[in-house]
Amino acid sequence: MSSPAGAIVVGYDGSPGSRAALDWATAEAARQHAALRILEVFELVVWSRSSPGTVVPLEVLVESRRRGLEAAADGSAPRTPGLAVRSSWPTTRWRPH
Repeated sequence: MSSPAGAIVVGYDGSPGSRAALDWATAEAARQHAALRILEVFELVVWSRSSPGTVVPLEVLVESRRRGLEAAADGSAPRTPGLAVRSSWPTTRWRPH
């Protein structure tokens, strides 16, 4: 079966499984002559502990994740010359209820 390809979309969170998925998606996008779109969405889970710990500001966490996503996108493009790679970050912000 052959048809014009749209973008190959892959979820990425930096885990070994997502890196394997990114490798597969990169190869598949090259094979289909399609663009590669890398997405990351994460859920912020808050819990309390009986002992004090370090609180990481949300902005620091988001910036760290964004840099990881950009690095993944930057690492995919050189392996496949001509591959259009785009990374996306969620546009909505968490709001407390």
